[in-house]
Amino acid sequence: MIPYIELHIVDHCNLNCVGCSHFSPLAEPYYKDIDEYREEMKELSKFEIGTIRIMGGEPLLHPKCLEFCEVTKEYFPRSNVVLVTNGILTHKLDKRKLKEMGVGVCISDYHLPSVEKSTADVV
Repeated sequence: MIPYIELHIVDHCNLNCVGCSHFSPLAEPYYKDIDEYREEMKELSKFEIGTIRIMGGEPLLHPKCLEFCEVTKEYFPRSNVVLVTNGILTHKLDKRKLKEMGVGVCISDYHLPSVEKSTADVV
């Protein structure tokens, strides 16, 4: 069994966090192709996977984000599927549909620098 994998459906992000460990703030917009993803899920379904995290950049920037969740649950109905987001666009999510699919949402916790620090300290 594979305990955990991360799948990125976009590279870019709608934030520019100083502590970002990805190159998302620098990335040009890129949207993973849903048909290509479906083929990848078909191949991966040969394995049992504990947790699958759908990520980016910011995955909610992908116009077919929920479709990626559906495809993932189709091939991995027993896996823990989690959509990882910065939370800014969650108002656009169909939360009812995610719940029906059994997909969780994880909002990243960004530790913002304290107000007492100067701008030079956080850049």
